[in-house]
Amino acid sequence: MSWNSDAYISLLAQGVRKEYGSRSARFTAVETVDFEITSASAIGVVGESGSGKSTLSKMLVGLERPTSGRITLNGANIAQLLHFRGGRQDMRTSVQYVAQDTASSFDPRRTLRDAVATPLRTLRGITGSEAEDRIEAVLRVLMLDPRQLDRLPHEVSGGQRQRFSLARALVVGPRILICDEVVSALDVSVQGSVLNTLKDYCENRDVGLAFVSHGLPATAFVTKELVVMRHGHIVERGETSQVINAPSHPYTVTLLEAYRRRRTAATSAAAPTGHAR
Repeated sequence: MSWNSDAYISLLAQGVRKEYGSRSARFTAVETVDFEITSASAIGVVGESGSGKSTLSKMLVGLERPTSGRITLNGANIAQLLHFRGGRQDMRTSVQYVAQDTASSFDPRRTLRDAVATPLRTLRGITGSEAEDRIEAVLRVLMLDPRQLDRLPHEVSGGQRQRFSLARALVVGPRILICDEVVSALDVSVQGSVLNTLKDYCENRDVGLAFVSHGLPATAFVTKELVVMRHGHIVERGETSQVINAPSHPYTVTLLEAYRRRRTAATSAAAPTGHAR
């Protein structure tokens, strides 16, 4: 099974549930949830820590297996796809995952060039000058200096390392990109640059985006639809502007109010002090 790079892709979760722990001490991270991301989507998944959003994103790419329910890619069960090499290649070339913790997602002993080139070689069979051309094209989009390719991961800044993490995912030409808290650890100025690049890339190339975050402003900026999770449940979903401007669930209202309080506090802290003369 394979998909053309211009084909419509659907990653569908139906009734997925994830539990951890022993029989005597079970913890449910995600309750029964339905969720779909396509190559035409730009969906934000928001919620506080422990809401289940990261667990859901990991299940979507096969890093976690659901306790019950099924996840399919164009109708094919990903649990079965990931059992054989051809299926894994189809899955990984179609859907890429970018995590928050870039420090642990890179091998500290391998250069950034190796890290970005490896998926091209293993998933697309592309090496040599063609691989170099593809890598440099992605680096230009992400505003990265090709001279940094020969550095080790710890030799570049956190913002640059996050961009290289995106480069590693985008270089294979996925149709769906799932980003889990990819800007939350970055400085505000760096966040804006990464978000602009991510939004432009996905919109200009018809790449579906699932943006998982606890940060409402960043999520609203890059998405068209918004899903709000709490205690493993999806409590609200709809167009981003509608959810932000007219939330229907009390929890969503609480999230928005908390953000506005933080923004007001930050603005007050930055204001000049002293008596006018």
